[in-house]
Amino acid sequence: MSYDTLRIYADGLDDLMRMRVGMDNRIGAAKREGNDTAHQTFSVALDSIKIAEKGIYSGLVKAFKLAAPDLYEWTESVCGLGTPTVGRLLGTLGDPLIATPMRMEGEGAARTRVPDGEPYYRTVSQLWQYCGYGDASMKATSGMSQVEAMAMGKRRIKPILHVIQEQALKSAGKKGYCPYRPVYEDKKEFYAETHPEWTPGHIDNAARRIVKKEILRDLWLVRQGLEAQFGGYSPEQIEERKAIATGLVLV
Repeated sequence: MSYDTLRIYADGLDDLMRMRVGMDNRIGAAKREGNDTAHQTFSVALDSIKIAEKGIYSGLVKAFKLAAPDLYEWTESVCGLGTPTVGRLLGTLGDPLIATPMRMEGEGAARTRVPDGEPYYRTVSQLWQYCGYGDASMKATSGMSQVEAMAMGKRRIKPILHVIQEQALKSAGKKGYCPYRPVYEDKKEFYAETHPEWTPGHIDNAARRIVKKEILRDLWLVRQGLEAQFGGYSPEQIEERKAIATGLVLV
């Protein structure tokens, strides 16, 4: 199974998630207007969407395991990343190491994706740029090639990556400890010291941006058969921070 199958599941999941949000809004509107019939009808529809969404998530995880077994196993081993969400990220991103320029061709039901250039190996900087965490001065312009457009990034990636880092940073209690937590904590301290003019929100966002970039870097490294770096923290350092956070005693 290829990344194309993973992409199909990710696209289908995005469609259902938008439907769920839209239906949830309709339920709220019907409730505010006191329309019980519409409220009940929409609620049944919402339940059906949630069931379908759960089924697609299951298919997406299976596609992830078959398309990228190395990244699947690594994701499963890292506390807090969330295999379904990383699978959704890769379904939207594609191979984190090898970029394959594509374009849409045809009309209506016959519209399909076709290659638009030779595949090439991404640098980690190109991966960051494509995911929205590179050079902010780079802007898309009309008439650029697909390869150039790919360098601009894909807007759908950033929200998914935001969810991944959110769930990762929340895994810092006794139920688990995400190895990216020290990156976040130390970057917050660093920015607070080096940028006293920044607001707490600005500092927090800057630290979270680094966490996202480190997660992407490690996906890129693991895809090459290399070890994840976890922001440069050794396993021993991560264990020490875990002990502090969870109140454990190292022996």
